[in-house]
Amino acid sequence: MTDPDQPLTRRAAREAENSAPEPENPTENAAENQTQQPETPVAESLVWNAPPLAVPPAAAPAEQGPVERPSDADADGAALPAPATTPGTDVPAAAPTASATETPAAPQEPAHFPPLGWHDYPSSPVHAPAETGYSLVPPPEPEATQAFSIADLQDATSPDLTPEPAPAAPSASPELSAPEATSATSVLPPAAAAFPPAPPVASPPVTSYPAPNDFETTIAPTVAPTVAPYVPIASAGVIAGADDAPDAPRQGFFSKNRRVLVPVALAVAFVVLGTGAVFAGIGAGSSSGNAGSGGGGAAADAARAVPDTIPAATAVNTCLIGSAATNDVFGDGLTLSAQSTKSGRTLYSDGGADAAAPGTAMQAVTAAAALAELGPDYTLTTKVLDNNTPGSIVLVGGGDATLSAVPAHVSSIYPGAPKLSTLAAATKKSYNAAHPDVPITEVVLDSSLWDSTDRWDPTWPRTLQTNGDLSEVTALQVDGDRQDPMTQVSPRSTDPITRAGQAFIAALGLEGVAVREGTAENGAPLLAQANSAPVSKLVSQMLKQRDGTLAEMLARTVSKKQNLDGTAASLKEAIPAALNKLDLKTDDVTVADGSGWSTTDAVPPVVMANLMTKVNTDDSLKSIASSLAVGGKSGDLATGFFGDNAVAAGDVRAIQGTSATGETLSGIITAKDNSQIAFAAYAIGETPAATPTDTDTALQTLATRLWSCGGNLVPKN
Repeated sequence: MTDPDQPLTRRAAREAENSAPEPENPTENAAENQTQQPETPVAESLVWNAPPLAVPPAAAPAEQGPVERPSDADADGAALPAPATTPGTDVPAAAPTASATETPAAPQEPAHFPPLGWHDYPSSPVHAPAETGYSLVPPPEPEATQAFSIADLQDATSPDLTPEPAPAAPSASPELSAPEATSATSVLPPAAAAFPPAPPVASPPVTSYPAPNDFETTIAPTVAPTVAPYVPIASAGVIAGADDAPDAPRQGFFSKNRRVLVPVALAVAFVVLGTGAVFAGIGAGSSSGNAGSGGGGAAADAARAVPDTIPAATAVNTCLIGSAATNDVFGDGLTLSAQSTKSGRTLYSDGGADAAAPGTAMQAVTAAAALAELGPDYTLTTKVLDNNTPGSIVLVGGGDATLSAVPAHVSSIYPGAPKLSTLAAATKKSYNAAHPDVPITEVVLDSSLWDSTDRWDPTWPRTLQTNGDLSEVTALQVDGDRQDPMTQVSPRSTDPITRAGQAFIAALGLEGVAVREGTAENGAPLLAQANSAPVSKLVSQMLKQRDGTLAEMLARTVSKKQNLDGTAASLKEAIPAALNKLDLKTDDVTVADGSGWSTTDAVPPVVMANLMTKVNTDDSLKSIASSLAVGGKSGDLATGFFGDNAVAAGDVRAIQGTSATGETLSGIITAKDNSQIAFAAYAIGETPAATPTDTDTALQTLATRLWSCGGNLVPKN
């Protein structure tokens, strides 16, 4: 037996409900002929979270009868009578009222329950009756009950609703009070009437939710409310109690799809804003156009000027010179100018306007000046005059260093050069005819065409003379004053005039003849003369051999042709003046010699490039074009353009420049794409570790790069 003063526990109430006999109820007789529904233990339906059932509108709840307090004999947890249910429904039948002879129990204090959290409430709007151990007053008999088949709904939407055993309830907390008894009614919505009546079915298994913190709740007697059945909503998607766990907070549509909606929203915003900006721009442009035309609109557009010719599209060049222009052997740096020979347009310029010594490439400048001033057919003449003194003749130098002392049948270093022997034979014939009885006793050497003392530039090293690269600049000399007239580079003497006189006397076949330097007397008749090859040929010989002596002779001759004195100082004026005849700008050109061995020469690379363009296009300069060395083929470049540079061999025509300050390369390139480029590259101040050969190879690499780029060269100005 339990203590009658202790409230009933949930377990005790459940046992009492299951074991108590069904009380008499007046409604039972009225339902005897109805089909009996399987009884569902009230303990399982106390917490109803099953799918709702359809019921008709409920009548007003019946008055509740007196509430009986459990007897002392049941206070220890013994089984209480189970409340009866109304036949045909799942609603518990009303408990029997107290007899008239019985004294109603005194009102009791409300029971105390632990507070329920939000997760402890069933998901259905109307709760099942609480476990109180008391019978409920049934509602009035329904007029026309229409119900859904829960089994049908469960088949499509409900998970397994097998109830879990309810945990044991702990002792009740005395501080908590039970809710007051209430009555609820449910109104059937109009839509519910459209559903056909369903056969009565057993209540589905439901799950009892544990009390908060999983402790067993002590239940005190209380007044049971009258509860109307729950009205179903015509949708299988809102069935309450489909899951064992309490309902989780629902996420909104945006929360569920945030990862998709955010990018979509941004994309839509971008499209909307972009479209708006476009139309705003169109509108602004239309407005400004109309405003600017004074409202003329189409009439203003029609009157707008249209060019006669549409400019052709300009290609974008993409080929870079790159490391070819930054080779370490260039020392102080590279200056470069490159241009199209067809249009004259500058393709590349890096220090192209900076004047510097071009080295022996200066001979190309001298050649152009000679051709422009003297003409290609001009010749240099060596004369023999009959002096007024009997037996005296004068050998007058005319600046022809090619006059050769070699025998007539032998060719010197200058093919086609006049022979001293031929001049001597003609002199003897003429002199004997004029003076048959007076022998030749004196030969005067006249080298006064220019100041004979102005024969060596102070910036030239004397090694040029002794090594055989350059002779002293005198108007009278033979074979370029070479010791070996058959060799290009041969030591030179310190007195080319005397050597020329001695060679002439030997050619005359005279002995014991006096030789002195002097000038011819005025009016002395001409006995004989020898003419050099035309300037066009001299230019070719000079460029092919880089013959400094010929260059000096031609430069001085240009000066004389301009009625200057033919000195080295006069070249500063004479050579630029001759170049101006070729429409070459020479404002920054400084000329100290014709051979380029002087370190005071200064010609900007752009002037050299301009000259090469002229050489490639002007027929009067064709002897220069044909005399340039060909990479890998001829001249100074015959052994160049090897290795990786061999691809440009035969397509680069140029003249190398050598001086005490650096190396240069100037010429014309027929590029890979068949475009033609005139260029001039100066490597001034080469590094101490670099040899001239290293620098020459680096310049050839640069030319090869220009050949590779051709018209696609990325410009630099």
